[in-house]
Amino acid sequence: MKWLKITGAMLLTPALLYGCQTEQIQRQVEIQADEVKKKEASTVVGQEEKVSSPLLKEEARITEERNEQVEAAKVAEKTQQEAIEAKEKRNKLASKEKTTPAEEQKPPATDVKEEATNQNQQEEGQKPKKTLIHYNGHSEQMEVALTFDDGPDEIYTPQILKILRDNGVRATFYIVGSEARRHPEMVKLIKAEGHVIANHSWNHTDFRKLSNEQLLKQIKKTDKLLQEIVGGEVSPYFRPPYGALRPEQAEVIRQHGYIVTNWSVDTRDWSGISSNQIVQKVREQTAPGGIVLQHFAGGDRSATVRALPEIISYLQEKGYNLTTVEEVLR
Repeated sequence: MKWLKITGAMLLTPALLYGCQTEQIQRQVEIQADEVKKKEASTVVGQEEKVSSPLLKEEARITEERNEQVEAAKVAEKTQQEAIEAKEKRNKLASKEKTTPAEEQKPPATDVKEEATNQNQQEEGQKPKKTLIHYNGHSEQMEVALTFDDGPDEIYTPQILKILRDNGVRATFYIVGSEARRHPEMVKLIKAEGHVIANHSWNHTDFRKLSNEQLLKQIKKTDKLLQEIVGGEVSPYFRPPYGALRPEQAEVIRQHGYIVTNWSVDTRDWSGISSNQIVQKVREQTAPGGIVLQHFAGGDRSATVRALPEIISYLQEKGYNLTTVEEVLR
């Protein structure tokens, strides 16, 4: 009996050992399978992050630009309102004075903000200051300049160019350097169709936050690229992003040979209003020598495209010659 027990124990031991080894192997297989699943899951997540990351960055960039546009638009509106108030004040003063018919026909100064200063300096025998920022051109002629900001792109730019071409209208395009680098063929097309190429900074940043050195770098970098693309000189006209500059910055830019040109007619086409509302703003704000602000990229400009033919038709029916900034300021 003792031998059998021992023998039995000896016979059972290998079986027990085999069972233990089998369980260990199964556990190892399960652990390895879990590790493979985790690696596959992390790979999928990593791929999703790679795909979604650029989209999230682009959405963040667009949101930031829109917020900057809203903030700067308020400043631009305030500046424009100040110009309108100055013009109204000048008209009231003029109406109180006795004038001859010839004097009554005398056109106002190119820039209403500088007129009073220039008149005082002329009376004192001093040389008038040069206009730092132009908001409109000469009002003695029935001319209006159509201008477009923030491009180019390959969606709305070709559509706007076609409308201008079909109507025989020349315009001024304020080009962002970084967008010109992305779409050089569009810049060449704008030039080839007889439009004026102007400077709208390198990356559409708020110039009020920049030093003089930084803002000049933005302008000159854009200028250099545009000249390389078109194979020659471009116009000296510059429009700051959002139309916003500190007074001393405008002087620095002028000293470097650039002509700062904002606008007298703000269509607010960037704000999401309808094409009918865009046209109505042109009807309400346009006067001889006017400079009309529109956009040809930088967001959804479908309303601008729809409004443009009607704007051209309305202005031409009113007797306006549609031309470039260069012409209205001449």
